[in-house]
Amino acid sequence: MQINIDFPSDFLTGVSGTYAPADHYAYNTTYIGDLQVIKSIKFYTKNREYGPFGSATGSLFSFRQKSNLIIGFHGKWDRCLRSLGIYIKPLSSIFVSIPKEEHSEHIMGIFVRSPGPWGGLEGREFDDGVFSEIKKVHVHECVDTNAISAVQFMYVKKDGTTIWSPMHMAYLVGIEGFHGPVDGITGDVSVMRSITFHTNKFKYGPLGSEIGKFFTSSKGCDGKIVGVFGKSGAYLSSIG
Repeated sequence: MQINIDFPSDFLTGVSGTYAPADHYAYNTTYIGDLQVIKSIKFYTKNREYGPFGSATGSLFSFRQKSNLIIGFHGKWDRCLRSLGIYIKPLSSIFVSIPKEEHSEHIMGIFVRSPGPWGGLEGREFDDGVFSEIKKVHVHECVDTNAISAVQFMYVKKDGTTIWSPMHMAYLVGIEGFHGPVDGITGDVSVMRSITFHTNKFKYGPLGSEIGKFFTSSKGCDGKIVGVFGKSGAYLSSIG
């Protein structure tokens, strides 16, 4: 879902949502830490409301002040959005530029960081910093965890140019491993001996024994992996 904000006639003034334990963490079912994720999110501008996106269940968080302008976001993420916080400045200072590298609790007497982030305690931190305005918002929902998987923002910099924030989420971009015969099995039988998964942020593996012939998807895959296929019996014999 994309939100377009027509600044200066409209601008982001608030955000609300809910957070709760994830319904299912498919890639790590043995994880026993804090599984709180952002379950739903809603954005408020001067003129409109957008959302809620996601499943509006769990503990509520909300920040909405029409006298302030949201100029940046921070929080934590891994497979889903774990927590979210905001940077603000008063509308009375709407034409005052605030350098990203100087953001703190007070800049030139302007309070720029709100309460938050709201949500879980675990995850990898992100901090987009502060900008002149926010022009677009992308919201991505995660089906298997029934939560918000990521948010992405188009910011306007001091010189008037725009920049997209990183996509604060992990997704599969590559698979590699080894395939070969198995001890004790006769005939022309080749199975997956090891496998490693690569996301845009992390590496998982190798899982198994790195024995046999090496394979990788990197030569034929440029982008996000959205599905897998293959053959299996007593062993996984192929994957694509």
